[in-house]
Amino acid sequence: MAFKKSYISSGFVFVFLFVFLLSSALPQQDVLNRNQYKIGTDERLMITVHIFGEIQKPGEYLVPDNTNIMEIISKAGGPTEFSNLSKVKITRGLVSIDDLKKALKMRVNKRKPVLKQVIKINLKRMLDNERSMSTLPTLKPGDVVRVGRNGWFAWQTVVRIISQLAIVAQVWYWYSQ
Repeated sequence: MAFKKSYISSGFVFVFLFVFLLSSALPQQDVLNRNQYKIGTDERLMITVHIFGEIQKPGEYLVPDNTNIMEIISKAGGPTEFSNLSKVKITRGLVSIDDLKKALKMRVNKRKPVLKQVIKINLKRMLDNERSMSTLPTLKPGDVVRVGRNGWFAWQTVVRIISQLAIVAQVWYWYSQ
């Protein structure tokens, strides 16, 4: 019986020591990893926006509030060679009280309510005009940015299809000889 008590008490002491050593080791590891994180001088509200289309790295981005369209395109790696910066669209869900009141009035009048807003931007023209750079639209939470394709993409697709058809025709010609 004495053997069982000493076995249980030594096991308890072992578990206690293990938990104590583990808990004292974790804060030291946390101190080592703190150097990987940096706190910005200005604590800004972050919003989620989505960007897709002819962009280098499309996806969902967490950006500071009041980020403009140019900043999100830059953050996403910039436009591709097939992008058409004169056809950029921001799709925004209506979130203000006034917008919801208008949607409800439209529903009462048996008209289809508009629950989203599409903002078309000619970013190419804005980039050419330095004064209009200050009027770049700012993004709101949940905005979806789409960068359209240019004519070069369509031309390249047509040329690729024609070349593949020419290869098939040439193989068929060689086979029929």
